[in-house]
Amino acid sequence: MPNTAAPLETLAERFAHPAVRVLARELNHLNRDLERGTLVWPRIPSAPHDPALPGLERIEAALTRPASAASAIAPGDWARFARVIVGIVSAAPDAPQPPADGGPHPASVIALRLIWGAERFSELPTVMLKPPPAAFLEHVARVPAPEDQSPPAQFAQATARWLQERRAASDQTASALPVDDVRGFARLVAACRVAGQMRQEIALEDAAASYLAWVRLLRANPQQLSDIASGWWSSNERPAGRH
Repeated sequence: MPNTAAPLETLAERFAHPAVRVLARELNHLNRDLERGTLVWPRIPSAPHDPALPGLERIEAALTRPASAASAIAPGDWARFARVIVGIVSAAPDAPQPPADGGPHPASVIALRLIWGAERFSELPTVMLKPPPAAFLEHVARVPAPEDQSPPAQFAQATARWLQERRAASDQTASALPVDDVRGFARLVAACRVAGQMRQEIALEDAAASYLAWVRLLRANPQQLSDIASGWWSSNERPAGRH
């Protein structure tokens, strides 16, 4: 496997921003673990065409309406976002199961944390674990895509190329999660960050943080991330029990 540290270091130098340097470091660690076999590229979930996130139907409906061609969220990005989360959660050694008492599905808890735009989603207070208001979702759906030659767009393209190389080097390529799904996940998280921070456009730090969220989710313990005592609201905005 070729040495990929140099391209990542070049990436960090080219886009001199703390978030980019953090992501380059995390990707170097990811590459090391992939080479050692201590971490594997995530697999496609068992039901890739219907990656439902229970309880988030209203959010899905808001983010899958026809959008402008200039929107940061491409058609199908919600499904890509869901496939990434469902695939990583289901592949975890201690994969959490839906609670028997009707509480939230672990994948939906993780998704909701990410929808609130928290790249360090494991630290997001549980008070935020409720569906975002319609105005927030409308803002997310209307975030404009970065210009082709802007730093955020160039950074996202360079990161995706690196990820494509890592996926191609995997010995499980046939069943591996497509890089297009990772990119769709990143676009959605970046747009959510913009809305959450009440900005109008995707900045370089949003692009970096959205890919960083994917890396951290890949390494995360899904059960810990979804282990909440309260603060969940169902799609009907009623508390759905504890687990």
